[in-house]
Amino acid sequence: MDEQLLVQLKETLIVMKKNLQKRIKERSEKVKRNFKGDVGDSSLYVYNRETLYSITERERNKLQEVNDALYRIKMNTYGICDRCGAEISKERLILKPTARFCARCKKEINGDSK
Repeated sequence: MDEQLLVQLKETLIVMKKNLQKRIKERSEKVKRNFKGDVGDSSLYVYNRETLYSITERERNKLQEVNDALYRIKMNTYGICDRCGAEISKERLILKPTARFCARCKKEINGDSK
């Protein structure tokens, strides 16, 4: 992989990581806030809290993907398909810097092969 592209993708991943960490922290703080209100407010609070938990969990999963990609960069395995060992196209990595599979393998994993 071209060194300049690798540096760009690493910077992108670091920015993604910082943004995700910030959003997770903000949402976690919202969930932790004490609630005082009537029964109607209470059910709305529970609904909102569950929604925030769900969003936060998705963001934690995304953060793990980013951390995994940064680790692969460190280990010099970034841009190599975890399934077939082929190089992942630069176009795919630019669109999805956390990609672990080449486009062909990803299609097969998703059951899109024909």
